[in-house]
Amino acid sequence: MLVYHKHDIILTAISVYSVNTTDANVVEIRERIREAVLAEPNIQEMHGFYLYEDKKTIRFDLVVDFETKERGKAFAHAMEVARGLYPEYTIVGTIDTDFAAE
Repeated sequence: MLVYHKHDIILTAISVYSVNTTDANVVEIRERIREAVLAEPNIQEMHGFYLYEDKKTIRFDLVVDFETKERGKAFAHAMEVARGLYPEYTIVGTIDTDFAAE
């Protein structure tokens, strides 16, 4: 409440992400996916990346530009790009919002 009373700002969420960055293969996969999705014009950021090798699953969040008219389509296209790179993995993404742009 201190932030609200002092600055008139309401904090809606704080996220903590686990990351697996010590495995060179995981880092390579993360960077390849990051490069591909950030090449999409409406994707601003990728974060929260985690690869579960035992489950063959990759999870991450993508921040889609708030000004994008069809944010869902932009997100879906970026996910298709990521899935095309690693079809042997189940890739799960979450659309995230850049509230600073609002």
